[in-house]
Amino acid sequence: FNNHSVVVKITLGKTSILITGDLEDDGIDELLKKHQGTTVLDSDVYEVGHHGSYNATTKQLLAALTPKLALIACGPHDRKSTWTGWAYGHPRAVTVEMLEKALAGAPPRTPVIVAVAPGAKKFEGWQLTAPIYATGWDSDVLVTMYADGRLETKTRRGR
Repeated sequence: FNNHSVVVKITLGKTSILITGDLEDDGIDELLKKHQGTTVLDSDVYEVGHHGSYNATTKQLLAALTPKLALIACGPHDRKSTWTGWAYGHPRAVTVEMLEKALAGAPPRTPVIVAVAPGAKKFEGWQLTAPIYATGWDSDVLVTMYADGRLETKTRRGR
């Protein structure tokens, strides 16, 4: 049922955010096919699909979005129980690596070491400078979008 997720784009003046829910590869392919040749998906902020899983972000999707900032809703890596980011390996290293490449020209965030998973139930430290924020690393993340295109990001942990 993940590929039946609701996809929402919110636009405020010159700023926008795209939320893809839990779409996986097949759903992303259908979304891209439907909007091929348009700029409908182009968004400044990408709320990363399916908690940063390995199959919910693609290079083709990121090329259509051209984001300036990425947000990942995920739990802390050290909550070791069923139905957690730890159990599924969220966020995945392959996804974070794709996001870093897509955000290469964006203003950086304060450098930080974060927990990223090469697979389920295994996390490693990752040096992050790209503007990628995750609730599992940063706690609450507040992004203010301005109609003139500016973005401001604050986290509860202040990084």
